[in-house]
Amino acid sequence: MKKMMAVSAFSALVFFSWLCGAEAAGFKKNNQSKISPLSDSMRKERAAPSMKQTENFAAFNAKHSNDWKIRYSPRTALPEAIVGGKTYKYYGAPPEIAAAFLKENQEMLKVDLTQLKPAHSRTFMGLTHLQYDQVYQGLPVEFAYVKLHINGDGEVLGYQAKFEPEIKVSLVPSISEGFAENLVISDLGFKAKASSKLVLFPDEEDGTVRLAWKITARGGLAAGLWIYYVDALSGEILFRYDDLRHACVSPNDVTTGTVYGMVYDISPIPTVTPYPSPPYDATVSRPISNQYVWINGYQSSTITANGQYCSSIPGKVFASLKGPYFSVVNFRGASAHFDNGGGQWRSQTKGASSPHPYSNSSNLEYPVSLTDDWTASNWAFAKVYPRFTAFNVGGMDLASDYEDEDFVKIKDQSGKITAVYIGKRTSSFVGGPIENPSYTVILKTDGSGTNDGFTIDISSYLVLTNNPGSSNNATGSILWNTSLIPEPDSGVNEVNRLSEINAFYHLNKAWEYFGNLNKDPLSANLPIDLSKRVPVMVHAHGDPDNRGNCTQGVGGMQNAFYDFENDMIFIGDGPCDSAYRFRSYALDGGIVRHEYVHLVVNRIYPIINFGEFGAISEGFADYFSLSSLKSEGFDIDIIGNYMDI
Repeated sequence: MKKMMAVSAFSALVFFSWLCGAEAAGFKKNNQSKISPLSDSMRKERAAPSMKQTENFAAFNAKHSNDWKIRYSPRTALPEAIVGGKTYKYYGAPPEIAAAFLKENQEMLKVDLTQLKPAHSRTFMGLTHLQYDQVYQGLPVEFAYVKLHINGDGEVLGYQAKFEPEIKVSLVPSISEGFAENLVISDLGFKAKASSKLVLFPDEEDGTVRLAWKITARGGLAAGLWIYYVDALSGEILFRYDDLRHACVSPNDVTTGTVYGMVYDISPIPTVTPYPSPPYDATVSRPISNQYVWINGYQSSTITANGQYCSSIPGKVFASLKGPYFSVVNFRGASAHFDNGGGQWRSQTKGASSPHPYSNSSNLEYPVSLTDDWTASNWAFAKVYPRFTAFNVGGMDLASDYEDEDFVKIKDQSGKITAVYIGKRTSSFVGGPIENPSYTVILKTDGSGTNDGFTIDISSYLVLTNNPGSSNNATGSILWNTSLIPEPDSGVNEVNRLSEINAFYHLNKAWEYFGNLNKDPLSANLPIDLSKRVPVMVHAHGDPDNRGNCTQGVGGMQNAFYDFENDMIFIGDGPCDSAYRFRSYALDGGIVRHEYVHLVVNRIYPIINFGEFGAISEGFADYFSLSSLKSEGFDIDIIGNYMDI
């Protein structure tokens, strides 16, 4: 059966009250390390072959070429592998040959043919491989099978088996399916969809076969596809594992998870006439690559690949929309954030302030360092946001033209720029995240025009408080959606909250596209250096506190651009449609990729963006933006359709 595994407040109270009483009666979960049913090298020797069994094999070997070798199961003392030789020729189809072989050698193999169910058959390079699963009185015996390998001449070349010869267990469960599922809820710690069935479970811990509920639970937020075996008589959790096929295959990977984002493959309105207001395409969940995930504090991180991350370092995790190539932040509110370590926001009165007003042609740096007040509490430092209480630096109009090229930049300890700001704010706001307790604020001004500058009164920082050095992979997967991405006026257009993740996704897809092209067949050196991290600002605006909505205020910035002098990308909220919704440029993947192509061209040769040179530059950006989308299988011949209102 399938259902949403959620517990109401009342039923949870009843369940846990029952569970407490049941614990005394033996209903308990065993959290000790378990031996996997497939960890053959760790099995205990519980039985040895008898003299009669060795004589049976000797007779078989003498009958069939005398080249065979045998391995016995330390659990049952039955033949587990017979390899190295070949039998005489059998006649018939492969299943008939298999049946004849098993029947003829029943005394040696001790396999009950009535308990075998055909499971798999494959023929490759002249060999047919057959697998039969064991089923006892209608119940599958987990991890129990018989395999035979037969060549085209009808000769058996190999035999492997894990067969349970003596099953002595009651087949009537003492606990219900629902009770077992509630045990899984408690152990997982999150909601899941489940399917359950009764099976027989060979337990390597004690060498017995147990009646068990096999529960498959798919976690929310890409938290895994968990397989549980719960003893149907005692309620003990016998074994569990995550059946999602992760890229993390090393036994040293103790912290693992997935990272996905709700994005638009192209845009909310990729091809149809976008005016006045047709329905938006649905967002889709896509794996996020090239994103940092930090583990147990700011000093250790890993990078996602095809939506997965792995680390040999144990610990809780946290993340922003930041990676080796892009740092995406939000000018209208706090940037996207995730953690599973009981993140707690604190603050220190560590800040910086420029002269009021500041002077022209200057490059002023203001280092900020927090005092360590977390280590003594066994907490882990994650990230810090500078809080601006005053900001009036430079100027930019609604068409994205600079009125005064003065900027504030946030630089991390490695010297990389996390965010760049320009414009005027009338309310306080937090800057982009820095995953280090020290950062630097830079005020860079041009030769004309000054403003009042900026003031940072506090540094707001996040610490992980919930056992940060211990992994919790069940809650460590991320789905970037509107719940993880704050946006103060989302009512104007809810999907605009996806601007950060949509921009981050499409920028990295464009980076990957050029990564496949950015190769020199005659040299190991890359023709274009695309390794530098680029700061990206969504909801960019020269006066964001007066942007208003679509019926009042000055409106959104109606452009997106790459600034080749400052090596940054700014993306505005866009125009309003007839439904009074801002159409963010960040939601149009074609436009986002278009701006990245400008960056690539500039890395090849500095852009001269006017006249015929400028036309060619724009043509390149359109062409390669479309080409990158087509390379992913999208049939599209226009970009920016979403903005055509």
